[in-house]
Amino acid sequence: MKNFLIRSISGLTFAGILIVGSLFIPAVLYAVLGIFLIIGLSELINLLQLKIKITWIVVLALAFSLMYLFVSVLINDIYFNKSELLFAPIIAVALILIYLAGAVFSQKPARDMVSAFSISMLYLFIPIVIVLFLQQFKLSQDGISWLLIVLAIIWINDTMAYIVGSLFGKNPLIERISPKKTIEGVVGGLFFVLASTIAANELFFEKNLISMLIFSTTMVFAGTVGDLLESKLKREAGVKDSGNIMPGHGGILDRLDSLLVAAPFAFVCLLIFNWI
Repeated sequence: MKNFLIRSISGLTFAGILIVGSLFIPAVLYAVLGIFLIIGLSELINLLQLKIKITWIVVLALAFSLMYLFVSVLINDIYFNKSELLFAPIIAVALILIYLAGAVFSQKPARDMVSAFSISMLYLFIPIVIVLFLQQFKLSQDGISWLLIVLAIIWINDTMAYIVGSLFGKNPLIERISPKKTIEGVVGGLFFVLASTIAANELFFEKNLISMLIFSTTMVFAGTVGDLLESKLKREAGVKDSGNIMPGHGGILDRLDSLLVAAPFAFVCLLIFNWI
């Protein structure tokens, strides 16, 4: 009971920060995402047992700060004109290039430095930058962002997949990776997400229903892949959680695993459906 209470408080605090940041105080969201990037990168490097940490964490933290400036100016058209705006991504790319050049001269194994670069860029940096974009693009006039919609889909899916799987699950989805995740749970989570999408679209959004259902289905499957991918990384590393920063939940990667894969697919869907 105590563990459940701790887990609930921790989860609600995490969700509350993201919701408040998405709806009311974007600066809080951006600061939290930057912290998540740094901690998540540290956890990822530990999971992969790489021998590089501080230098690459500093580089990505600086690059993220520049990309935050780039996204904010690009969307809101503030502070700088369009030509001056380009300095942020250019400097970010230059920092990353210098890091890679350093792999040639460093005494550390080049394999570790290149692995840290390639995996963290694909798995952490690019998805979190895309989360910035999702926050900036609004679904409705009342300030609801696409990021909040993606988070809602992921949370509904996770919650209902767990409940349905616990009650009716008999067939493991991929037993060697996640024995407790069942086919029944995945189907149940998808069902409740689609039902919620239909209701929310009818009451609030009035988007093309077929497109919204495709979007929600994509989020469910992408989020499930993200969950399974992180589970496989932990299983290969021989650990239960990616970290212990969140009481009852583990590490940052344990909480962001679905979002890290879902966010890029969400952005592609928004482009395809011309919703941004």
